[in-house]
Amino acid sequence: MRLRHPGHNHPWALDKWACWRFSRMTPDVTDDLGGATEFEPNLAARDKPTHEPDDFVMVYRLAVLLRGNAMSLGDVQIDSARMWRRHAVRLLRQHGVPLPRTVPGRRLPERLDATGRGVPVPGGGRDGVRV
Repeated sequence: MRLRHPGHNHPWALDKWACWRFSRMTPDVTDDLGGATEFEPNLAARDKPTHEPDDFVMVYRLAVLLRGNAMSLGDVQIDSARMWRRHAVRLLRQHGVPLPRTVPGRRLPERLDATGRGVPVPGGGRDGVRV
């Protein structure tokens, strides 16, 4: 997926958008941006997407809606990406597409402050923002 952002395209913001849309809305994703209800407007104020590929709109819309339903029934730790991983791997292999390299638990060296500027995280990549 490729989102186009004006000016930044900051890895921290892209990670937050991707987690929110395709994975989870757990406190580690939303709390530093005001929680679940303030997350999207606060993130957009820091690094707003100007284009989102049409191929992914229905996928992330479905993910967000289903996750919202599960959360309303009490499953607040639901992670769509983990649930879909097995199926995604099978589909990629079936079509001969190499699996992307992922780094579970990686840490980013900086985050964006309220004005959209990159702010170093103490400890840089090792102890920085966990992804």
